Amino acid sequence: MVTTEDKIFAVLCHASLFFFPFLLPVILMMAKKNSPFVQHHAKEAFAFHLFSLVAVAVSAVLTLVLIGFLLIPLISLFAFCATIMAVIRTIGGQLYHYPVTSGIVHRH
Repeated sequence: MVTTEDKIFAVLCHASLFFFPFLLPVILMMAKKNSPFVQHHAKEAFAFHLFSLVAVAVSAVLTLVLIGFLLIPLISLFAFCATIMAVIRTIGGQLYHYPVTSGIVHRH
């Protein structure tokens, strides 16, 4: 059974994309080692935050050839929507897998 506390911590992992990306998922991975639910969501969130950072960085470089100006808003919109979906599923007590990083997270 997933506790309300675990749901809150897991939601914070995903929502941290907007205020403390990387930091909060890592802290919660270390602090909540006894909660598989929080561990799962912290790993998913961390991997997705890393993917988002790399995608925006590559897009920023691509602004030199103008395509980056199109990619940055698309990546930002995708990250926002995926994070909102993760928060909704997590509040419902479900495990959420980000579409672009799920395979990486589950191999490790």
